[in-house]
Amino acid sequence: MKPMRLGTVALFTTGLAGDDRRLTGVTMIDDVAAAIERSIPSSRDPAVAVIPEGPYVVLRYAT
Repeated sequence: MKPMRLGTVALFTTGLAGDDRRLTGVTMIDDVAAAIERSIPSSRDPAVAVIPEGPYVVLRYAT
């Protein structure tokens, strides 16, 4: 949660659709390069963290 208070968390994935995308709670992007290009001027900071496939998971509640 702290990263979301301090900055913007954007997620690129082809594995989620519809309601699952909304449940992530982060900004969904369709183009990584374009998101980085928008990020730098809006934040006035050229530092960008890119976390490729990793142990990060999107939790899903199933009934």
